[in-house]
Amino acid sequence: MAALIAFYSRAGENYFSGTHRAIAVGNTEKAARLLAELTGAELFHIEQKAPYSDNYDACVAEARRDLRANARPELMALPLAEATGVPLYENALCRARKKKHQAGLPFYERVANVAGAFRVTDPELVERRNIILVDDVLTTGTTAAACAQALLADGAASVFVVTLATVEKDLAPLDAWKEDEQFPDI
Repeated sequence: MAALIAFYSRAGENYFSGTHRAIAVGNTEKAARLLAELTGAELFHIEQKAPYSDNYDACVAEARRDLRANARPELMALPLAEATGVPLYENALCRARKKKHQAGLPFYERVANVAGAFRVTDPELVERRNIILVDDVLTTGTTAAACAQALLADGAASVFVVTLATVEKDLAPLDAWKEDEQFPDI
């Protein structure tokens, strides 16, 4: 069976180190092409049903609207499900309890904040299945890890996380961290 690399990439005006710059090919597409060349995999470009604006500021406003509506993971997962023939269960997980907003929390607080925060709505749905968990943004991975733990605890055979964006962080070198700081703020 041939490997498939499904990706979403946005061209147009993008943010680079404090400035906006128009690009013809998105960075994720460049990485996907390189991976396909190295592995011989086929490429599938995930297209949005209603693409975001090419203007960076307008795109951010549209993405924030989708975030408030909690629509982004579903908007990304639907084209992936259609392309692969894998069923989409958009409500397979739900919140088991309230959690604080993750933004600005140090890593160790993020881990504690999401521990036990999610549960599987129908364990029979995930039992003995390989799950593709689609998330919109991966910052530290703590939310994705908590979701994966809930799925595995209810019988999922495996969980693969697909994310279409990561948060860029300027990290200090490892030797710059304080010795007594067990979990750096990343």
